[in-house]
Parts: sequence; structure tokens; C-alpha cells
Amino acid sequence: MHFIIALVVLGIAAVLNKQMHPEDWAIIVLVIGVVIGMELINTSVENLVDVISFRYNYNAKKIKDISAAATLTLTLTAIAVGLIIFIPKIIAFF
Repeated sequence: MHFIIALVVLGIAAVLNKQMHPEDWAIIVLVIGVVIGMELINTSVENLVDVISFRYNYNAKKIKDISAAATLTLTLTAIAVGLIIFIPKIIAFF
């Protein structure tokens, strides 16, 4: 899902290419990379917890929830960064 959203964001940036500065591109690519990297870390934490904890364990659930919350927080931050970059450019485009 993150890859599809990343492609959509890059597509929007390509359409708005004339308004995009190199710094905008760098920030967008960096944020996309960080979010995808965090998703991979979250997945590895969840799989590691599954390997270590064979039965239901409240602390294991807490670890998974915290890891997922970190990913969600970073994703929401990436959305805010994207809006800050894209909204003025979309307004100028139309």
C-alpha cells in the first residue's frame, strides 16, 4: 500500500514539476524512504515478537502496538509534509 501511495505522490510531483524545486523533490523522496523504512522495521518487530512469544502475551501486544503507533505517527507526519509542499503548488497550478 505504501508503494502505491508513493507512486501517486511521485506522479503528482511529476505533474507539478515546473513548480517543484530540487529541495521539494529531496524532501519528498526522503520522507517516502523513511516511511517505507519504518514500515519494514515495524514488520520485523512484529515478526520477531511472534517468534519469541508463542502464546498471547500482553507485553508482546504492547510492543507490537507501540511499533505500529510509531509507523502511524511517521505516516501522519509524512502526510503533513506532503500537504505543506503540495497545497501551494496545486493552488498555483490551477
